[in-house]
Amino acid sequence: SGTKLEKGHTIRQGNEKNKGLLRLANVQLVCLKRFGMRVYAVCYPNKVQEWRASTTKTTELMEDVAQKLDVYRRPQHGKLASDEELQKIFGHTDREKALRMILDHGFAQTSAAERRHQLQLRKDEEANALASKGLLPRSAAA
Repeated sequence: SGTKLEKGHTIRQGNEKNKGLLRLANVQLVCLKRFGMRVYAVCYPNKVQEWRASTTKTTELMEDVAQKLDVYRRPQHGKLASDEELQKIFGHTDREKALRMILDHGFAQTSAAERRHQLQLRKDEEANALASKGLLPRSAAA
């Protein structure tokens, strides 16, 4: 029960206590803090890693990574950064350039479930490496 975004991503309204808040489901926020101010990009999950690994960072690739080609101050409220805020933070008001900087240098926030999944993948990879060398993971400590 929420507003549908493209590709199955939704924004859900907050409960009675948090009426003005939007709950972002199946998105990844990328946060950049400069001059004491935070700005955000709302991205598709796991696409930020693709952006950072890419050698050619085109506008088309940015459209695949970011849900909207815009910069947010408070994404849960749907509040975009004003031109004055962009000028103070980045020294210009070009939203595309600002979004590129956020994607390149910002902190990608991940959920607890995603962190658990990444940890499990790493453990599986280590166990496979040990097994391929003829060592059993439980005997490796001995």
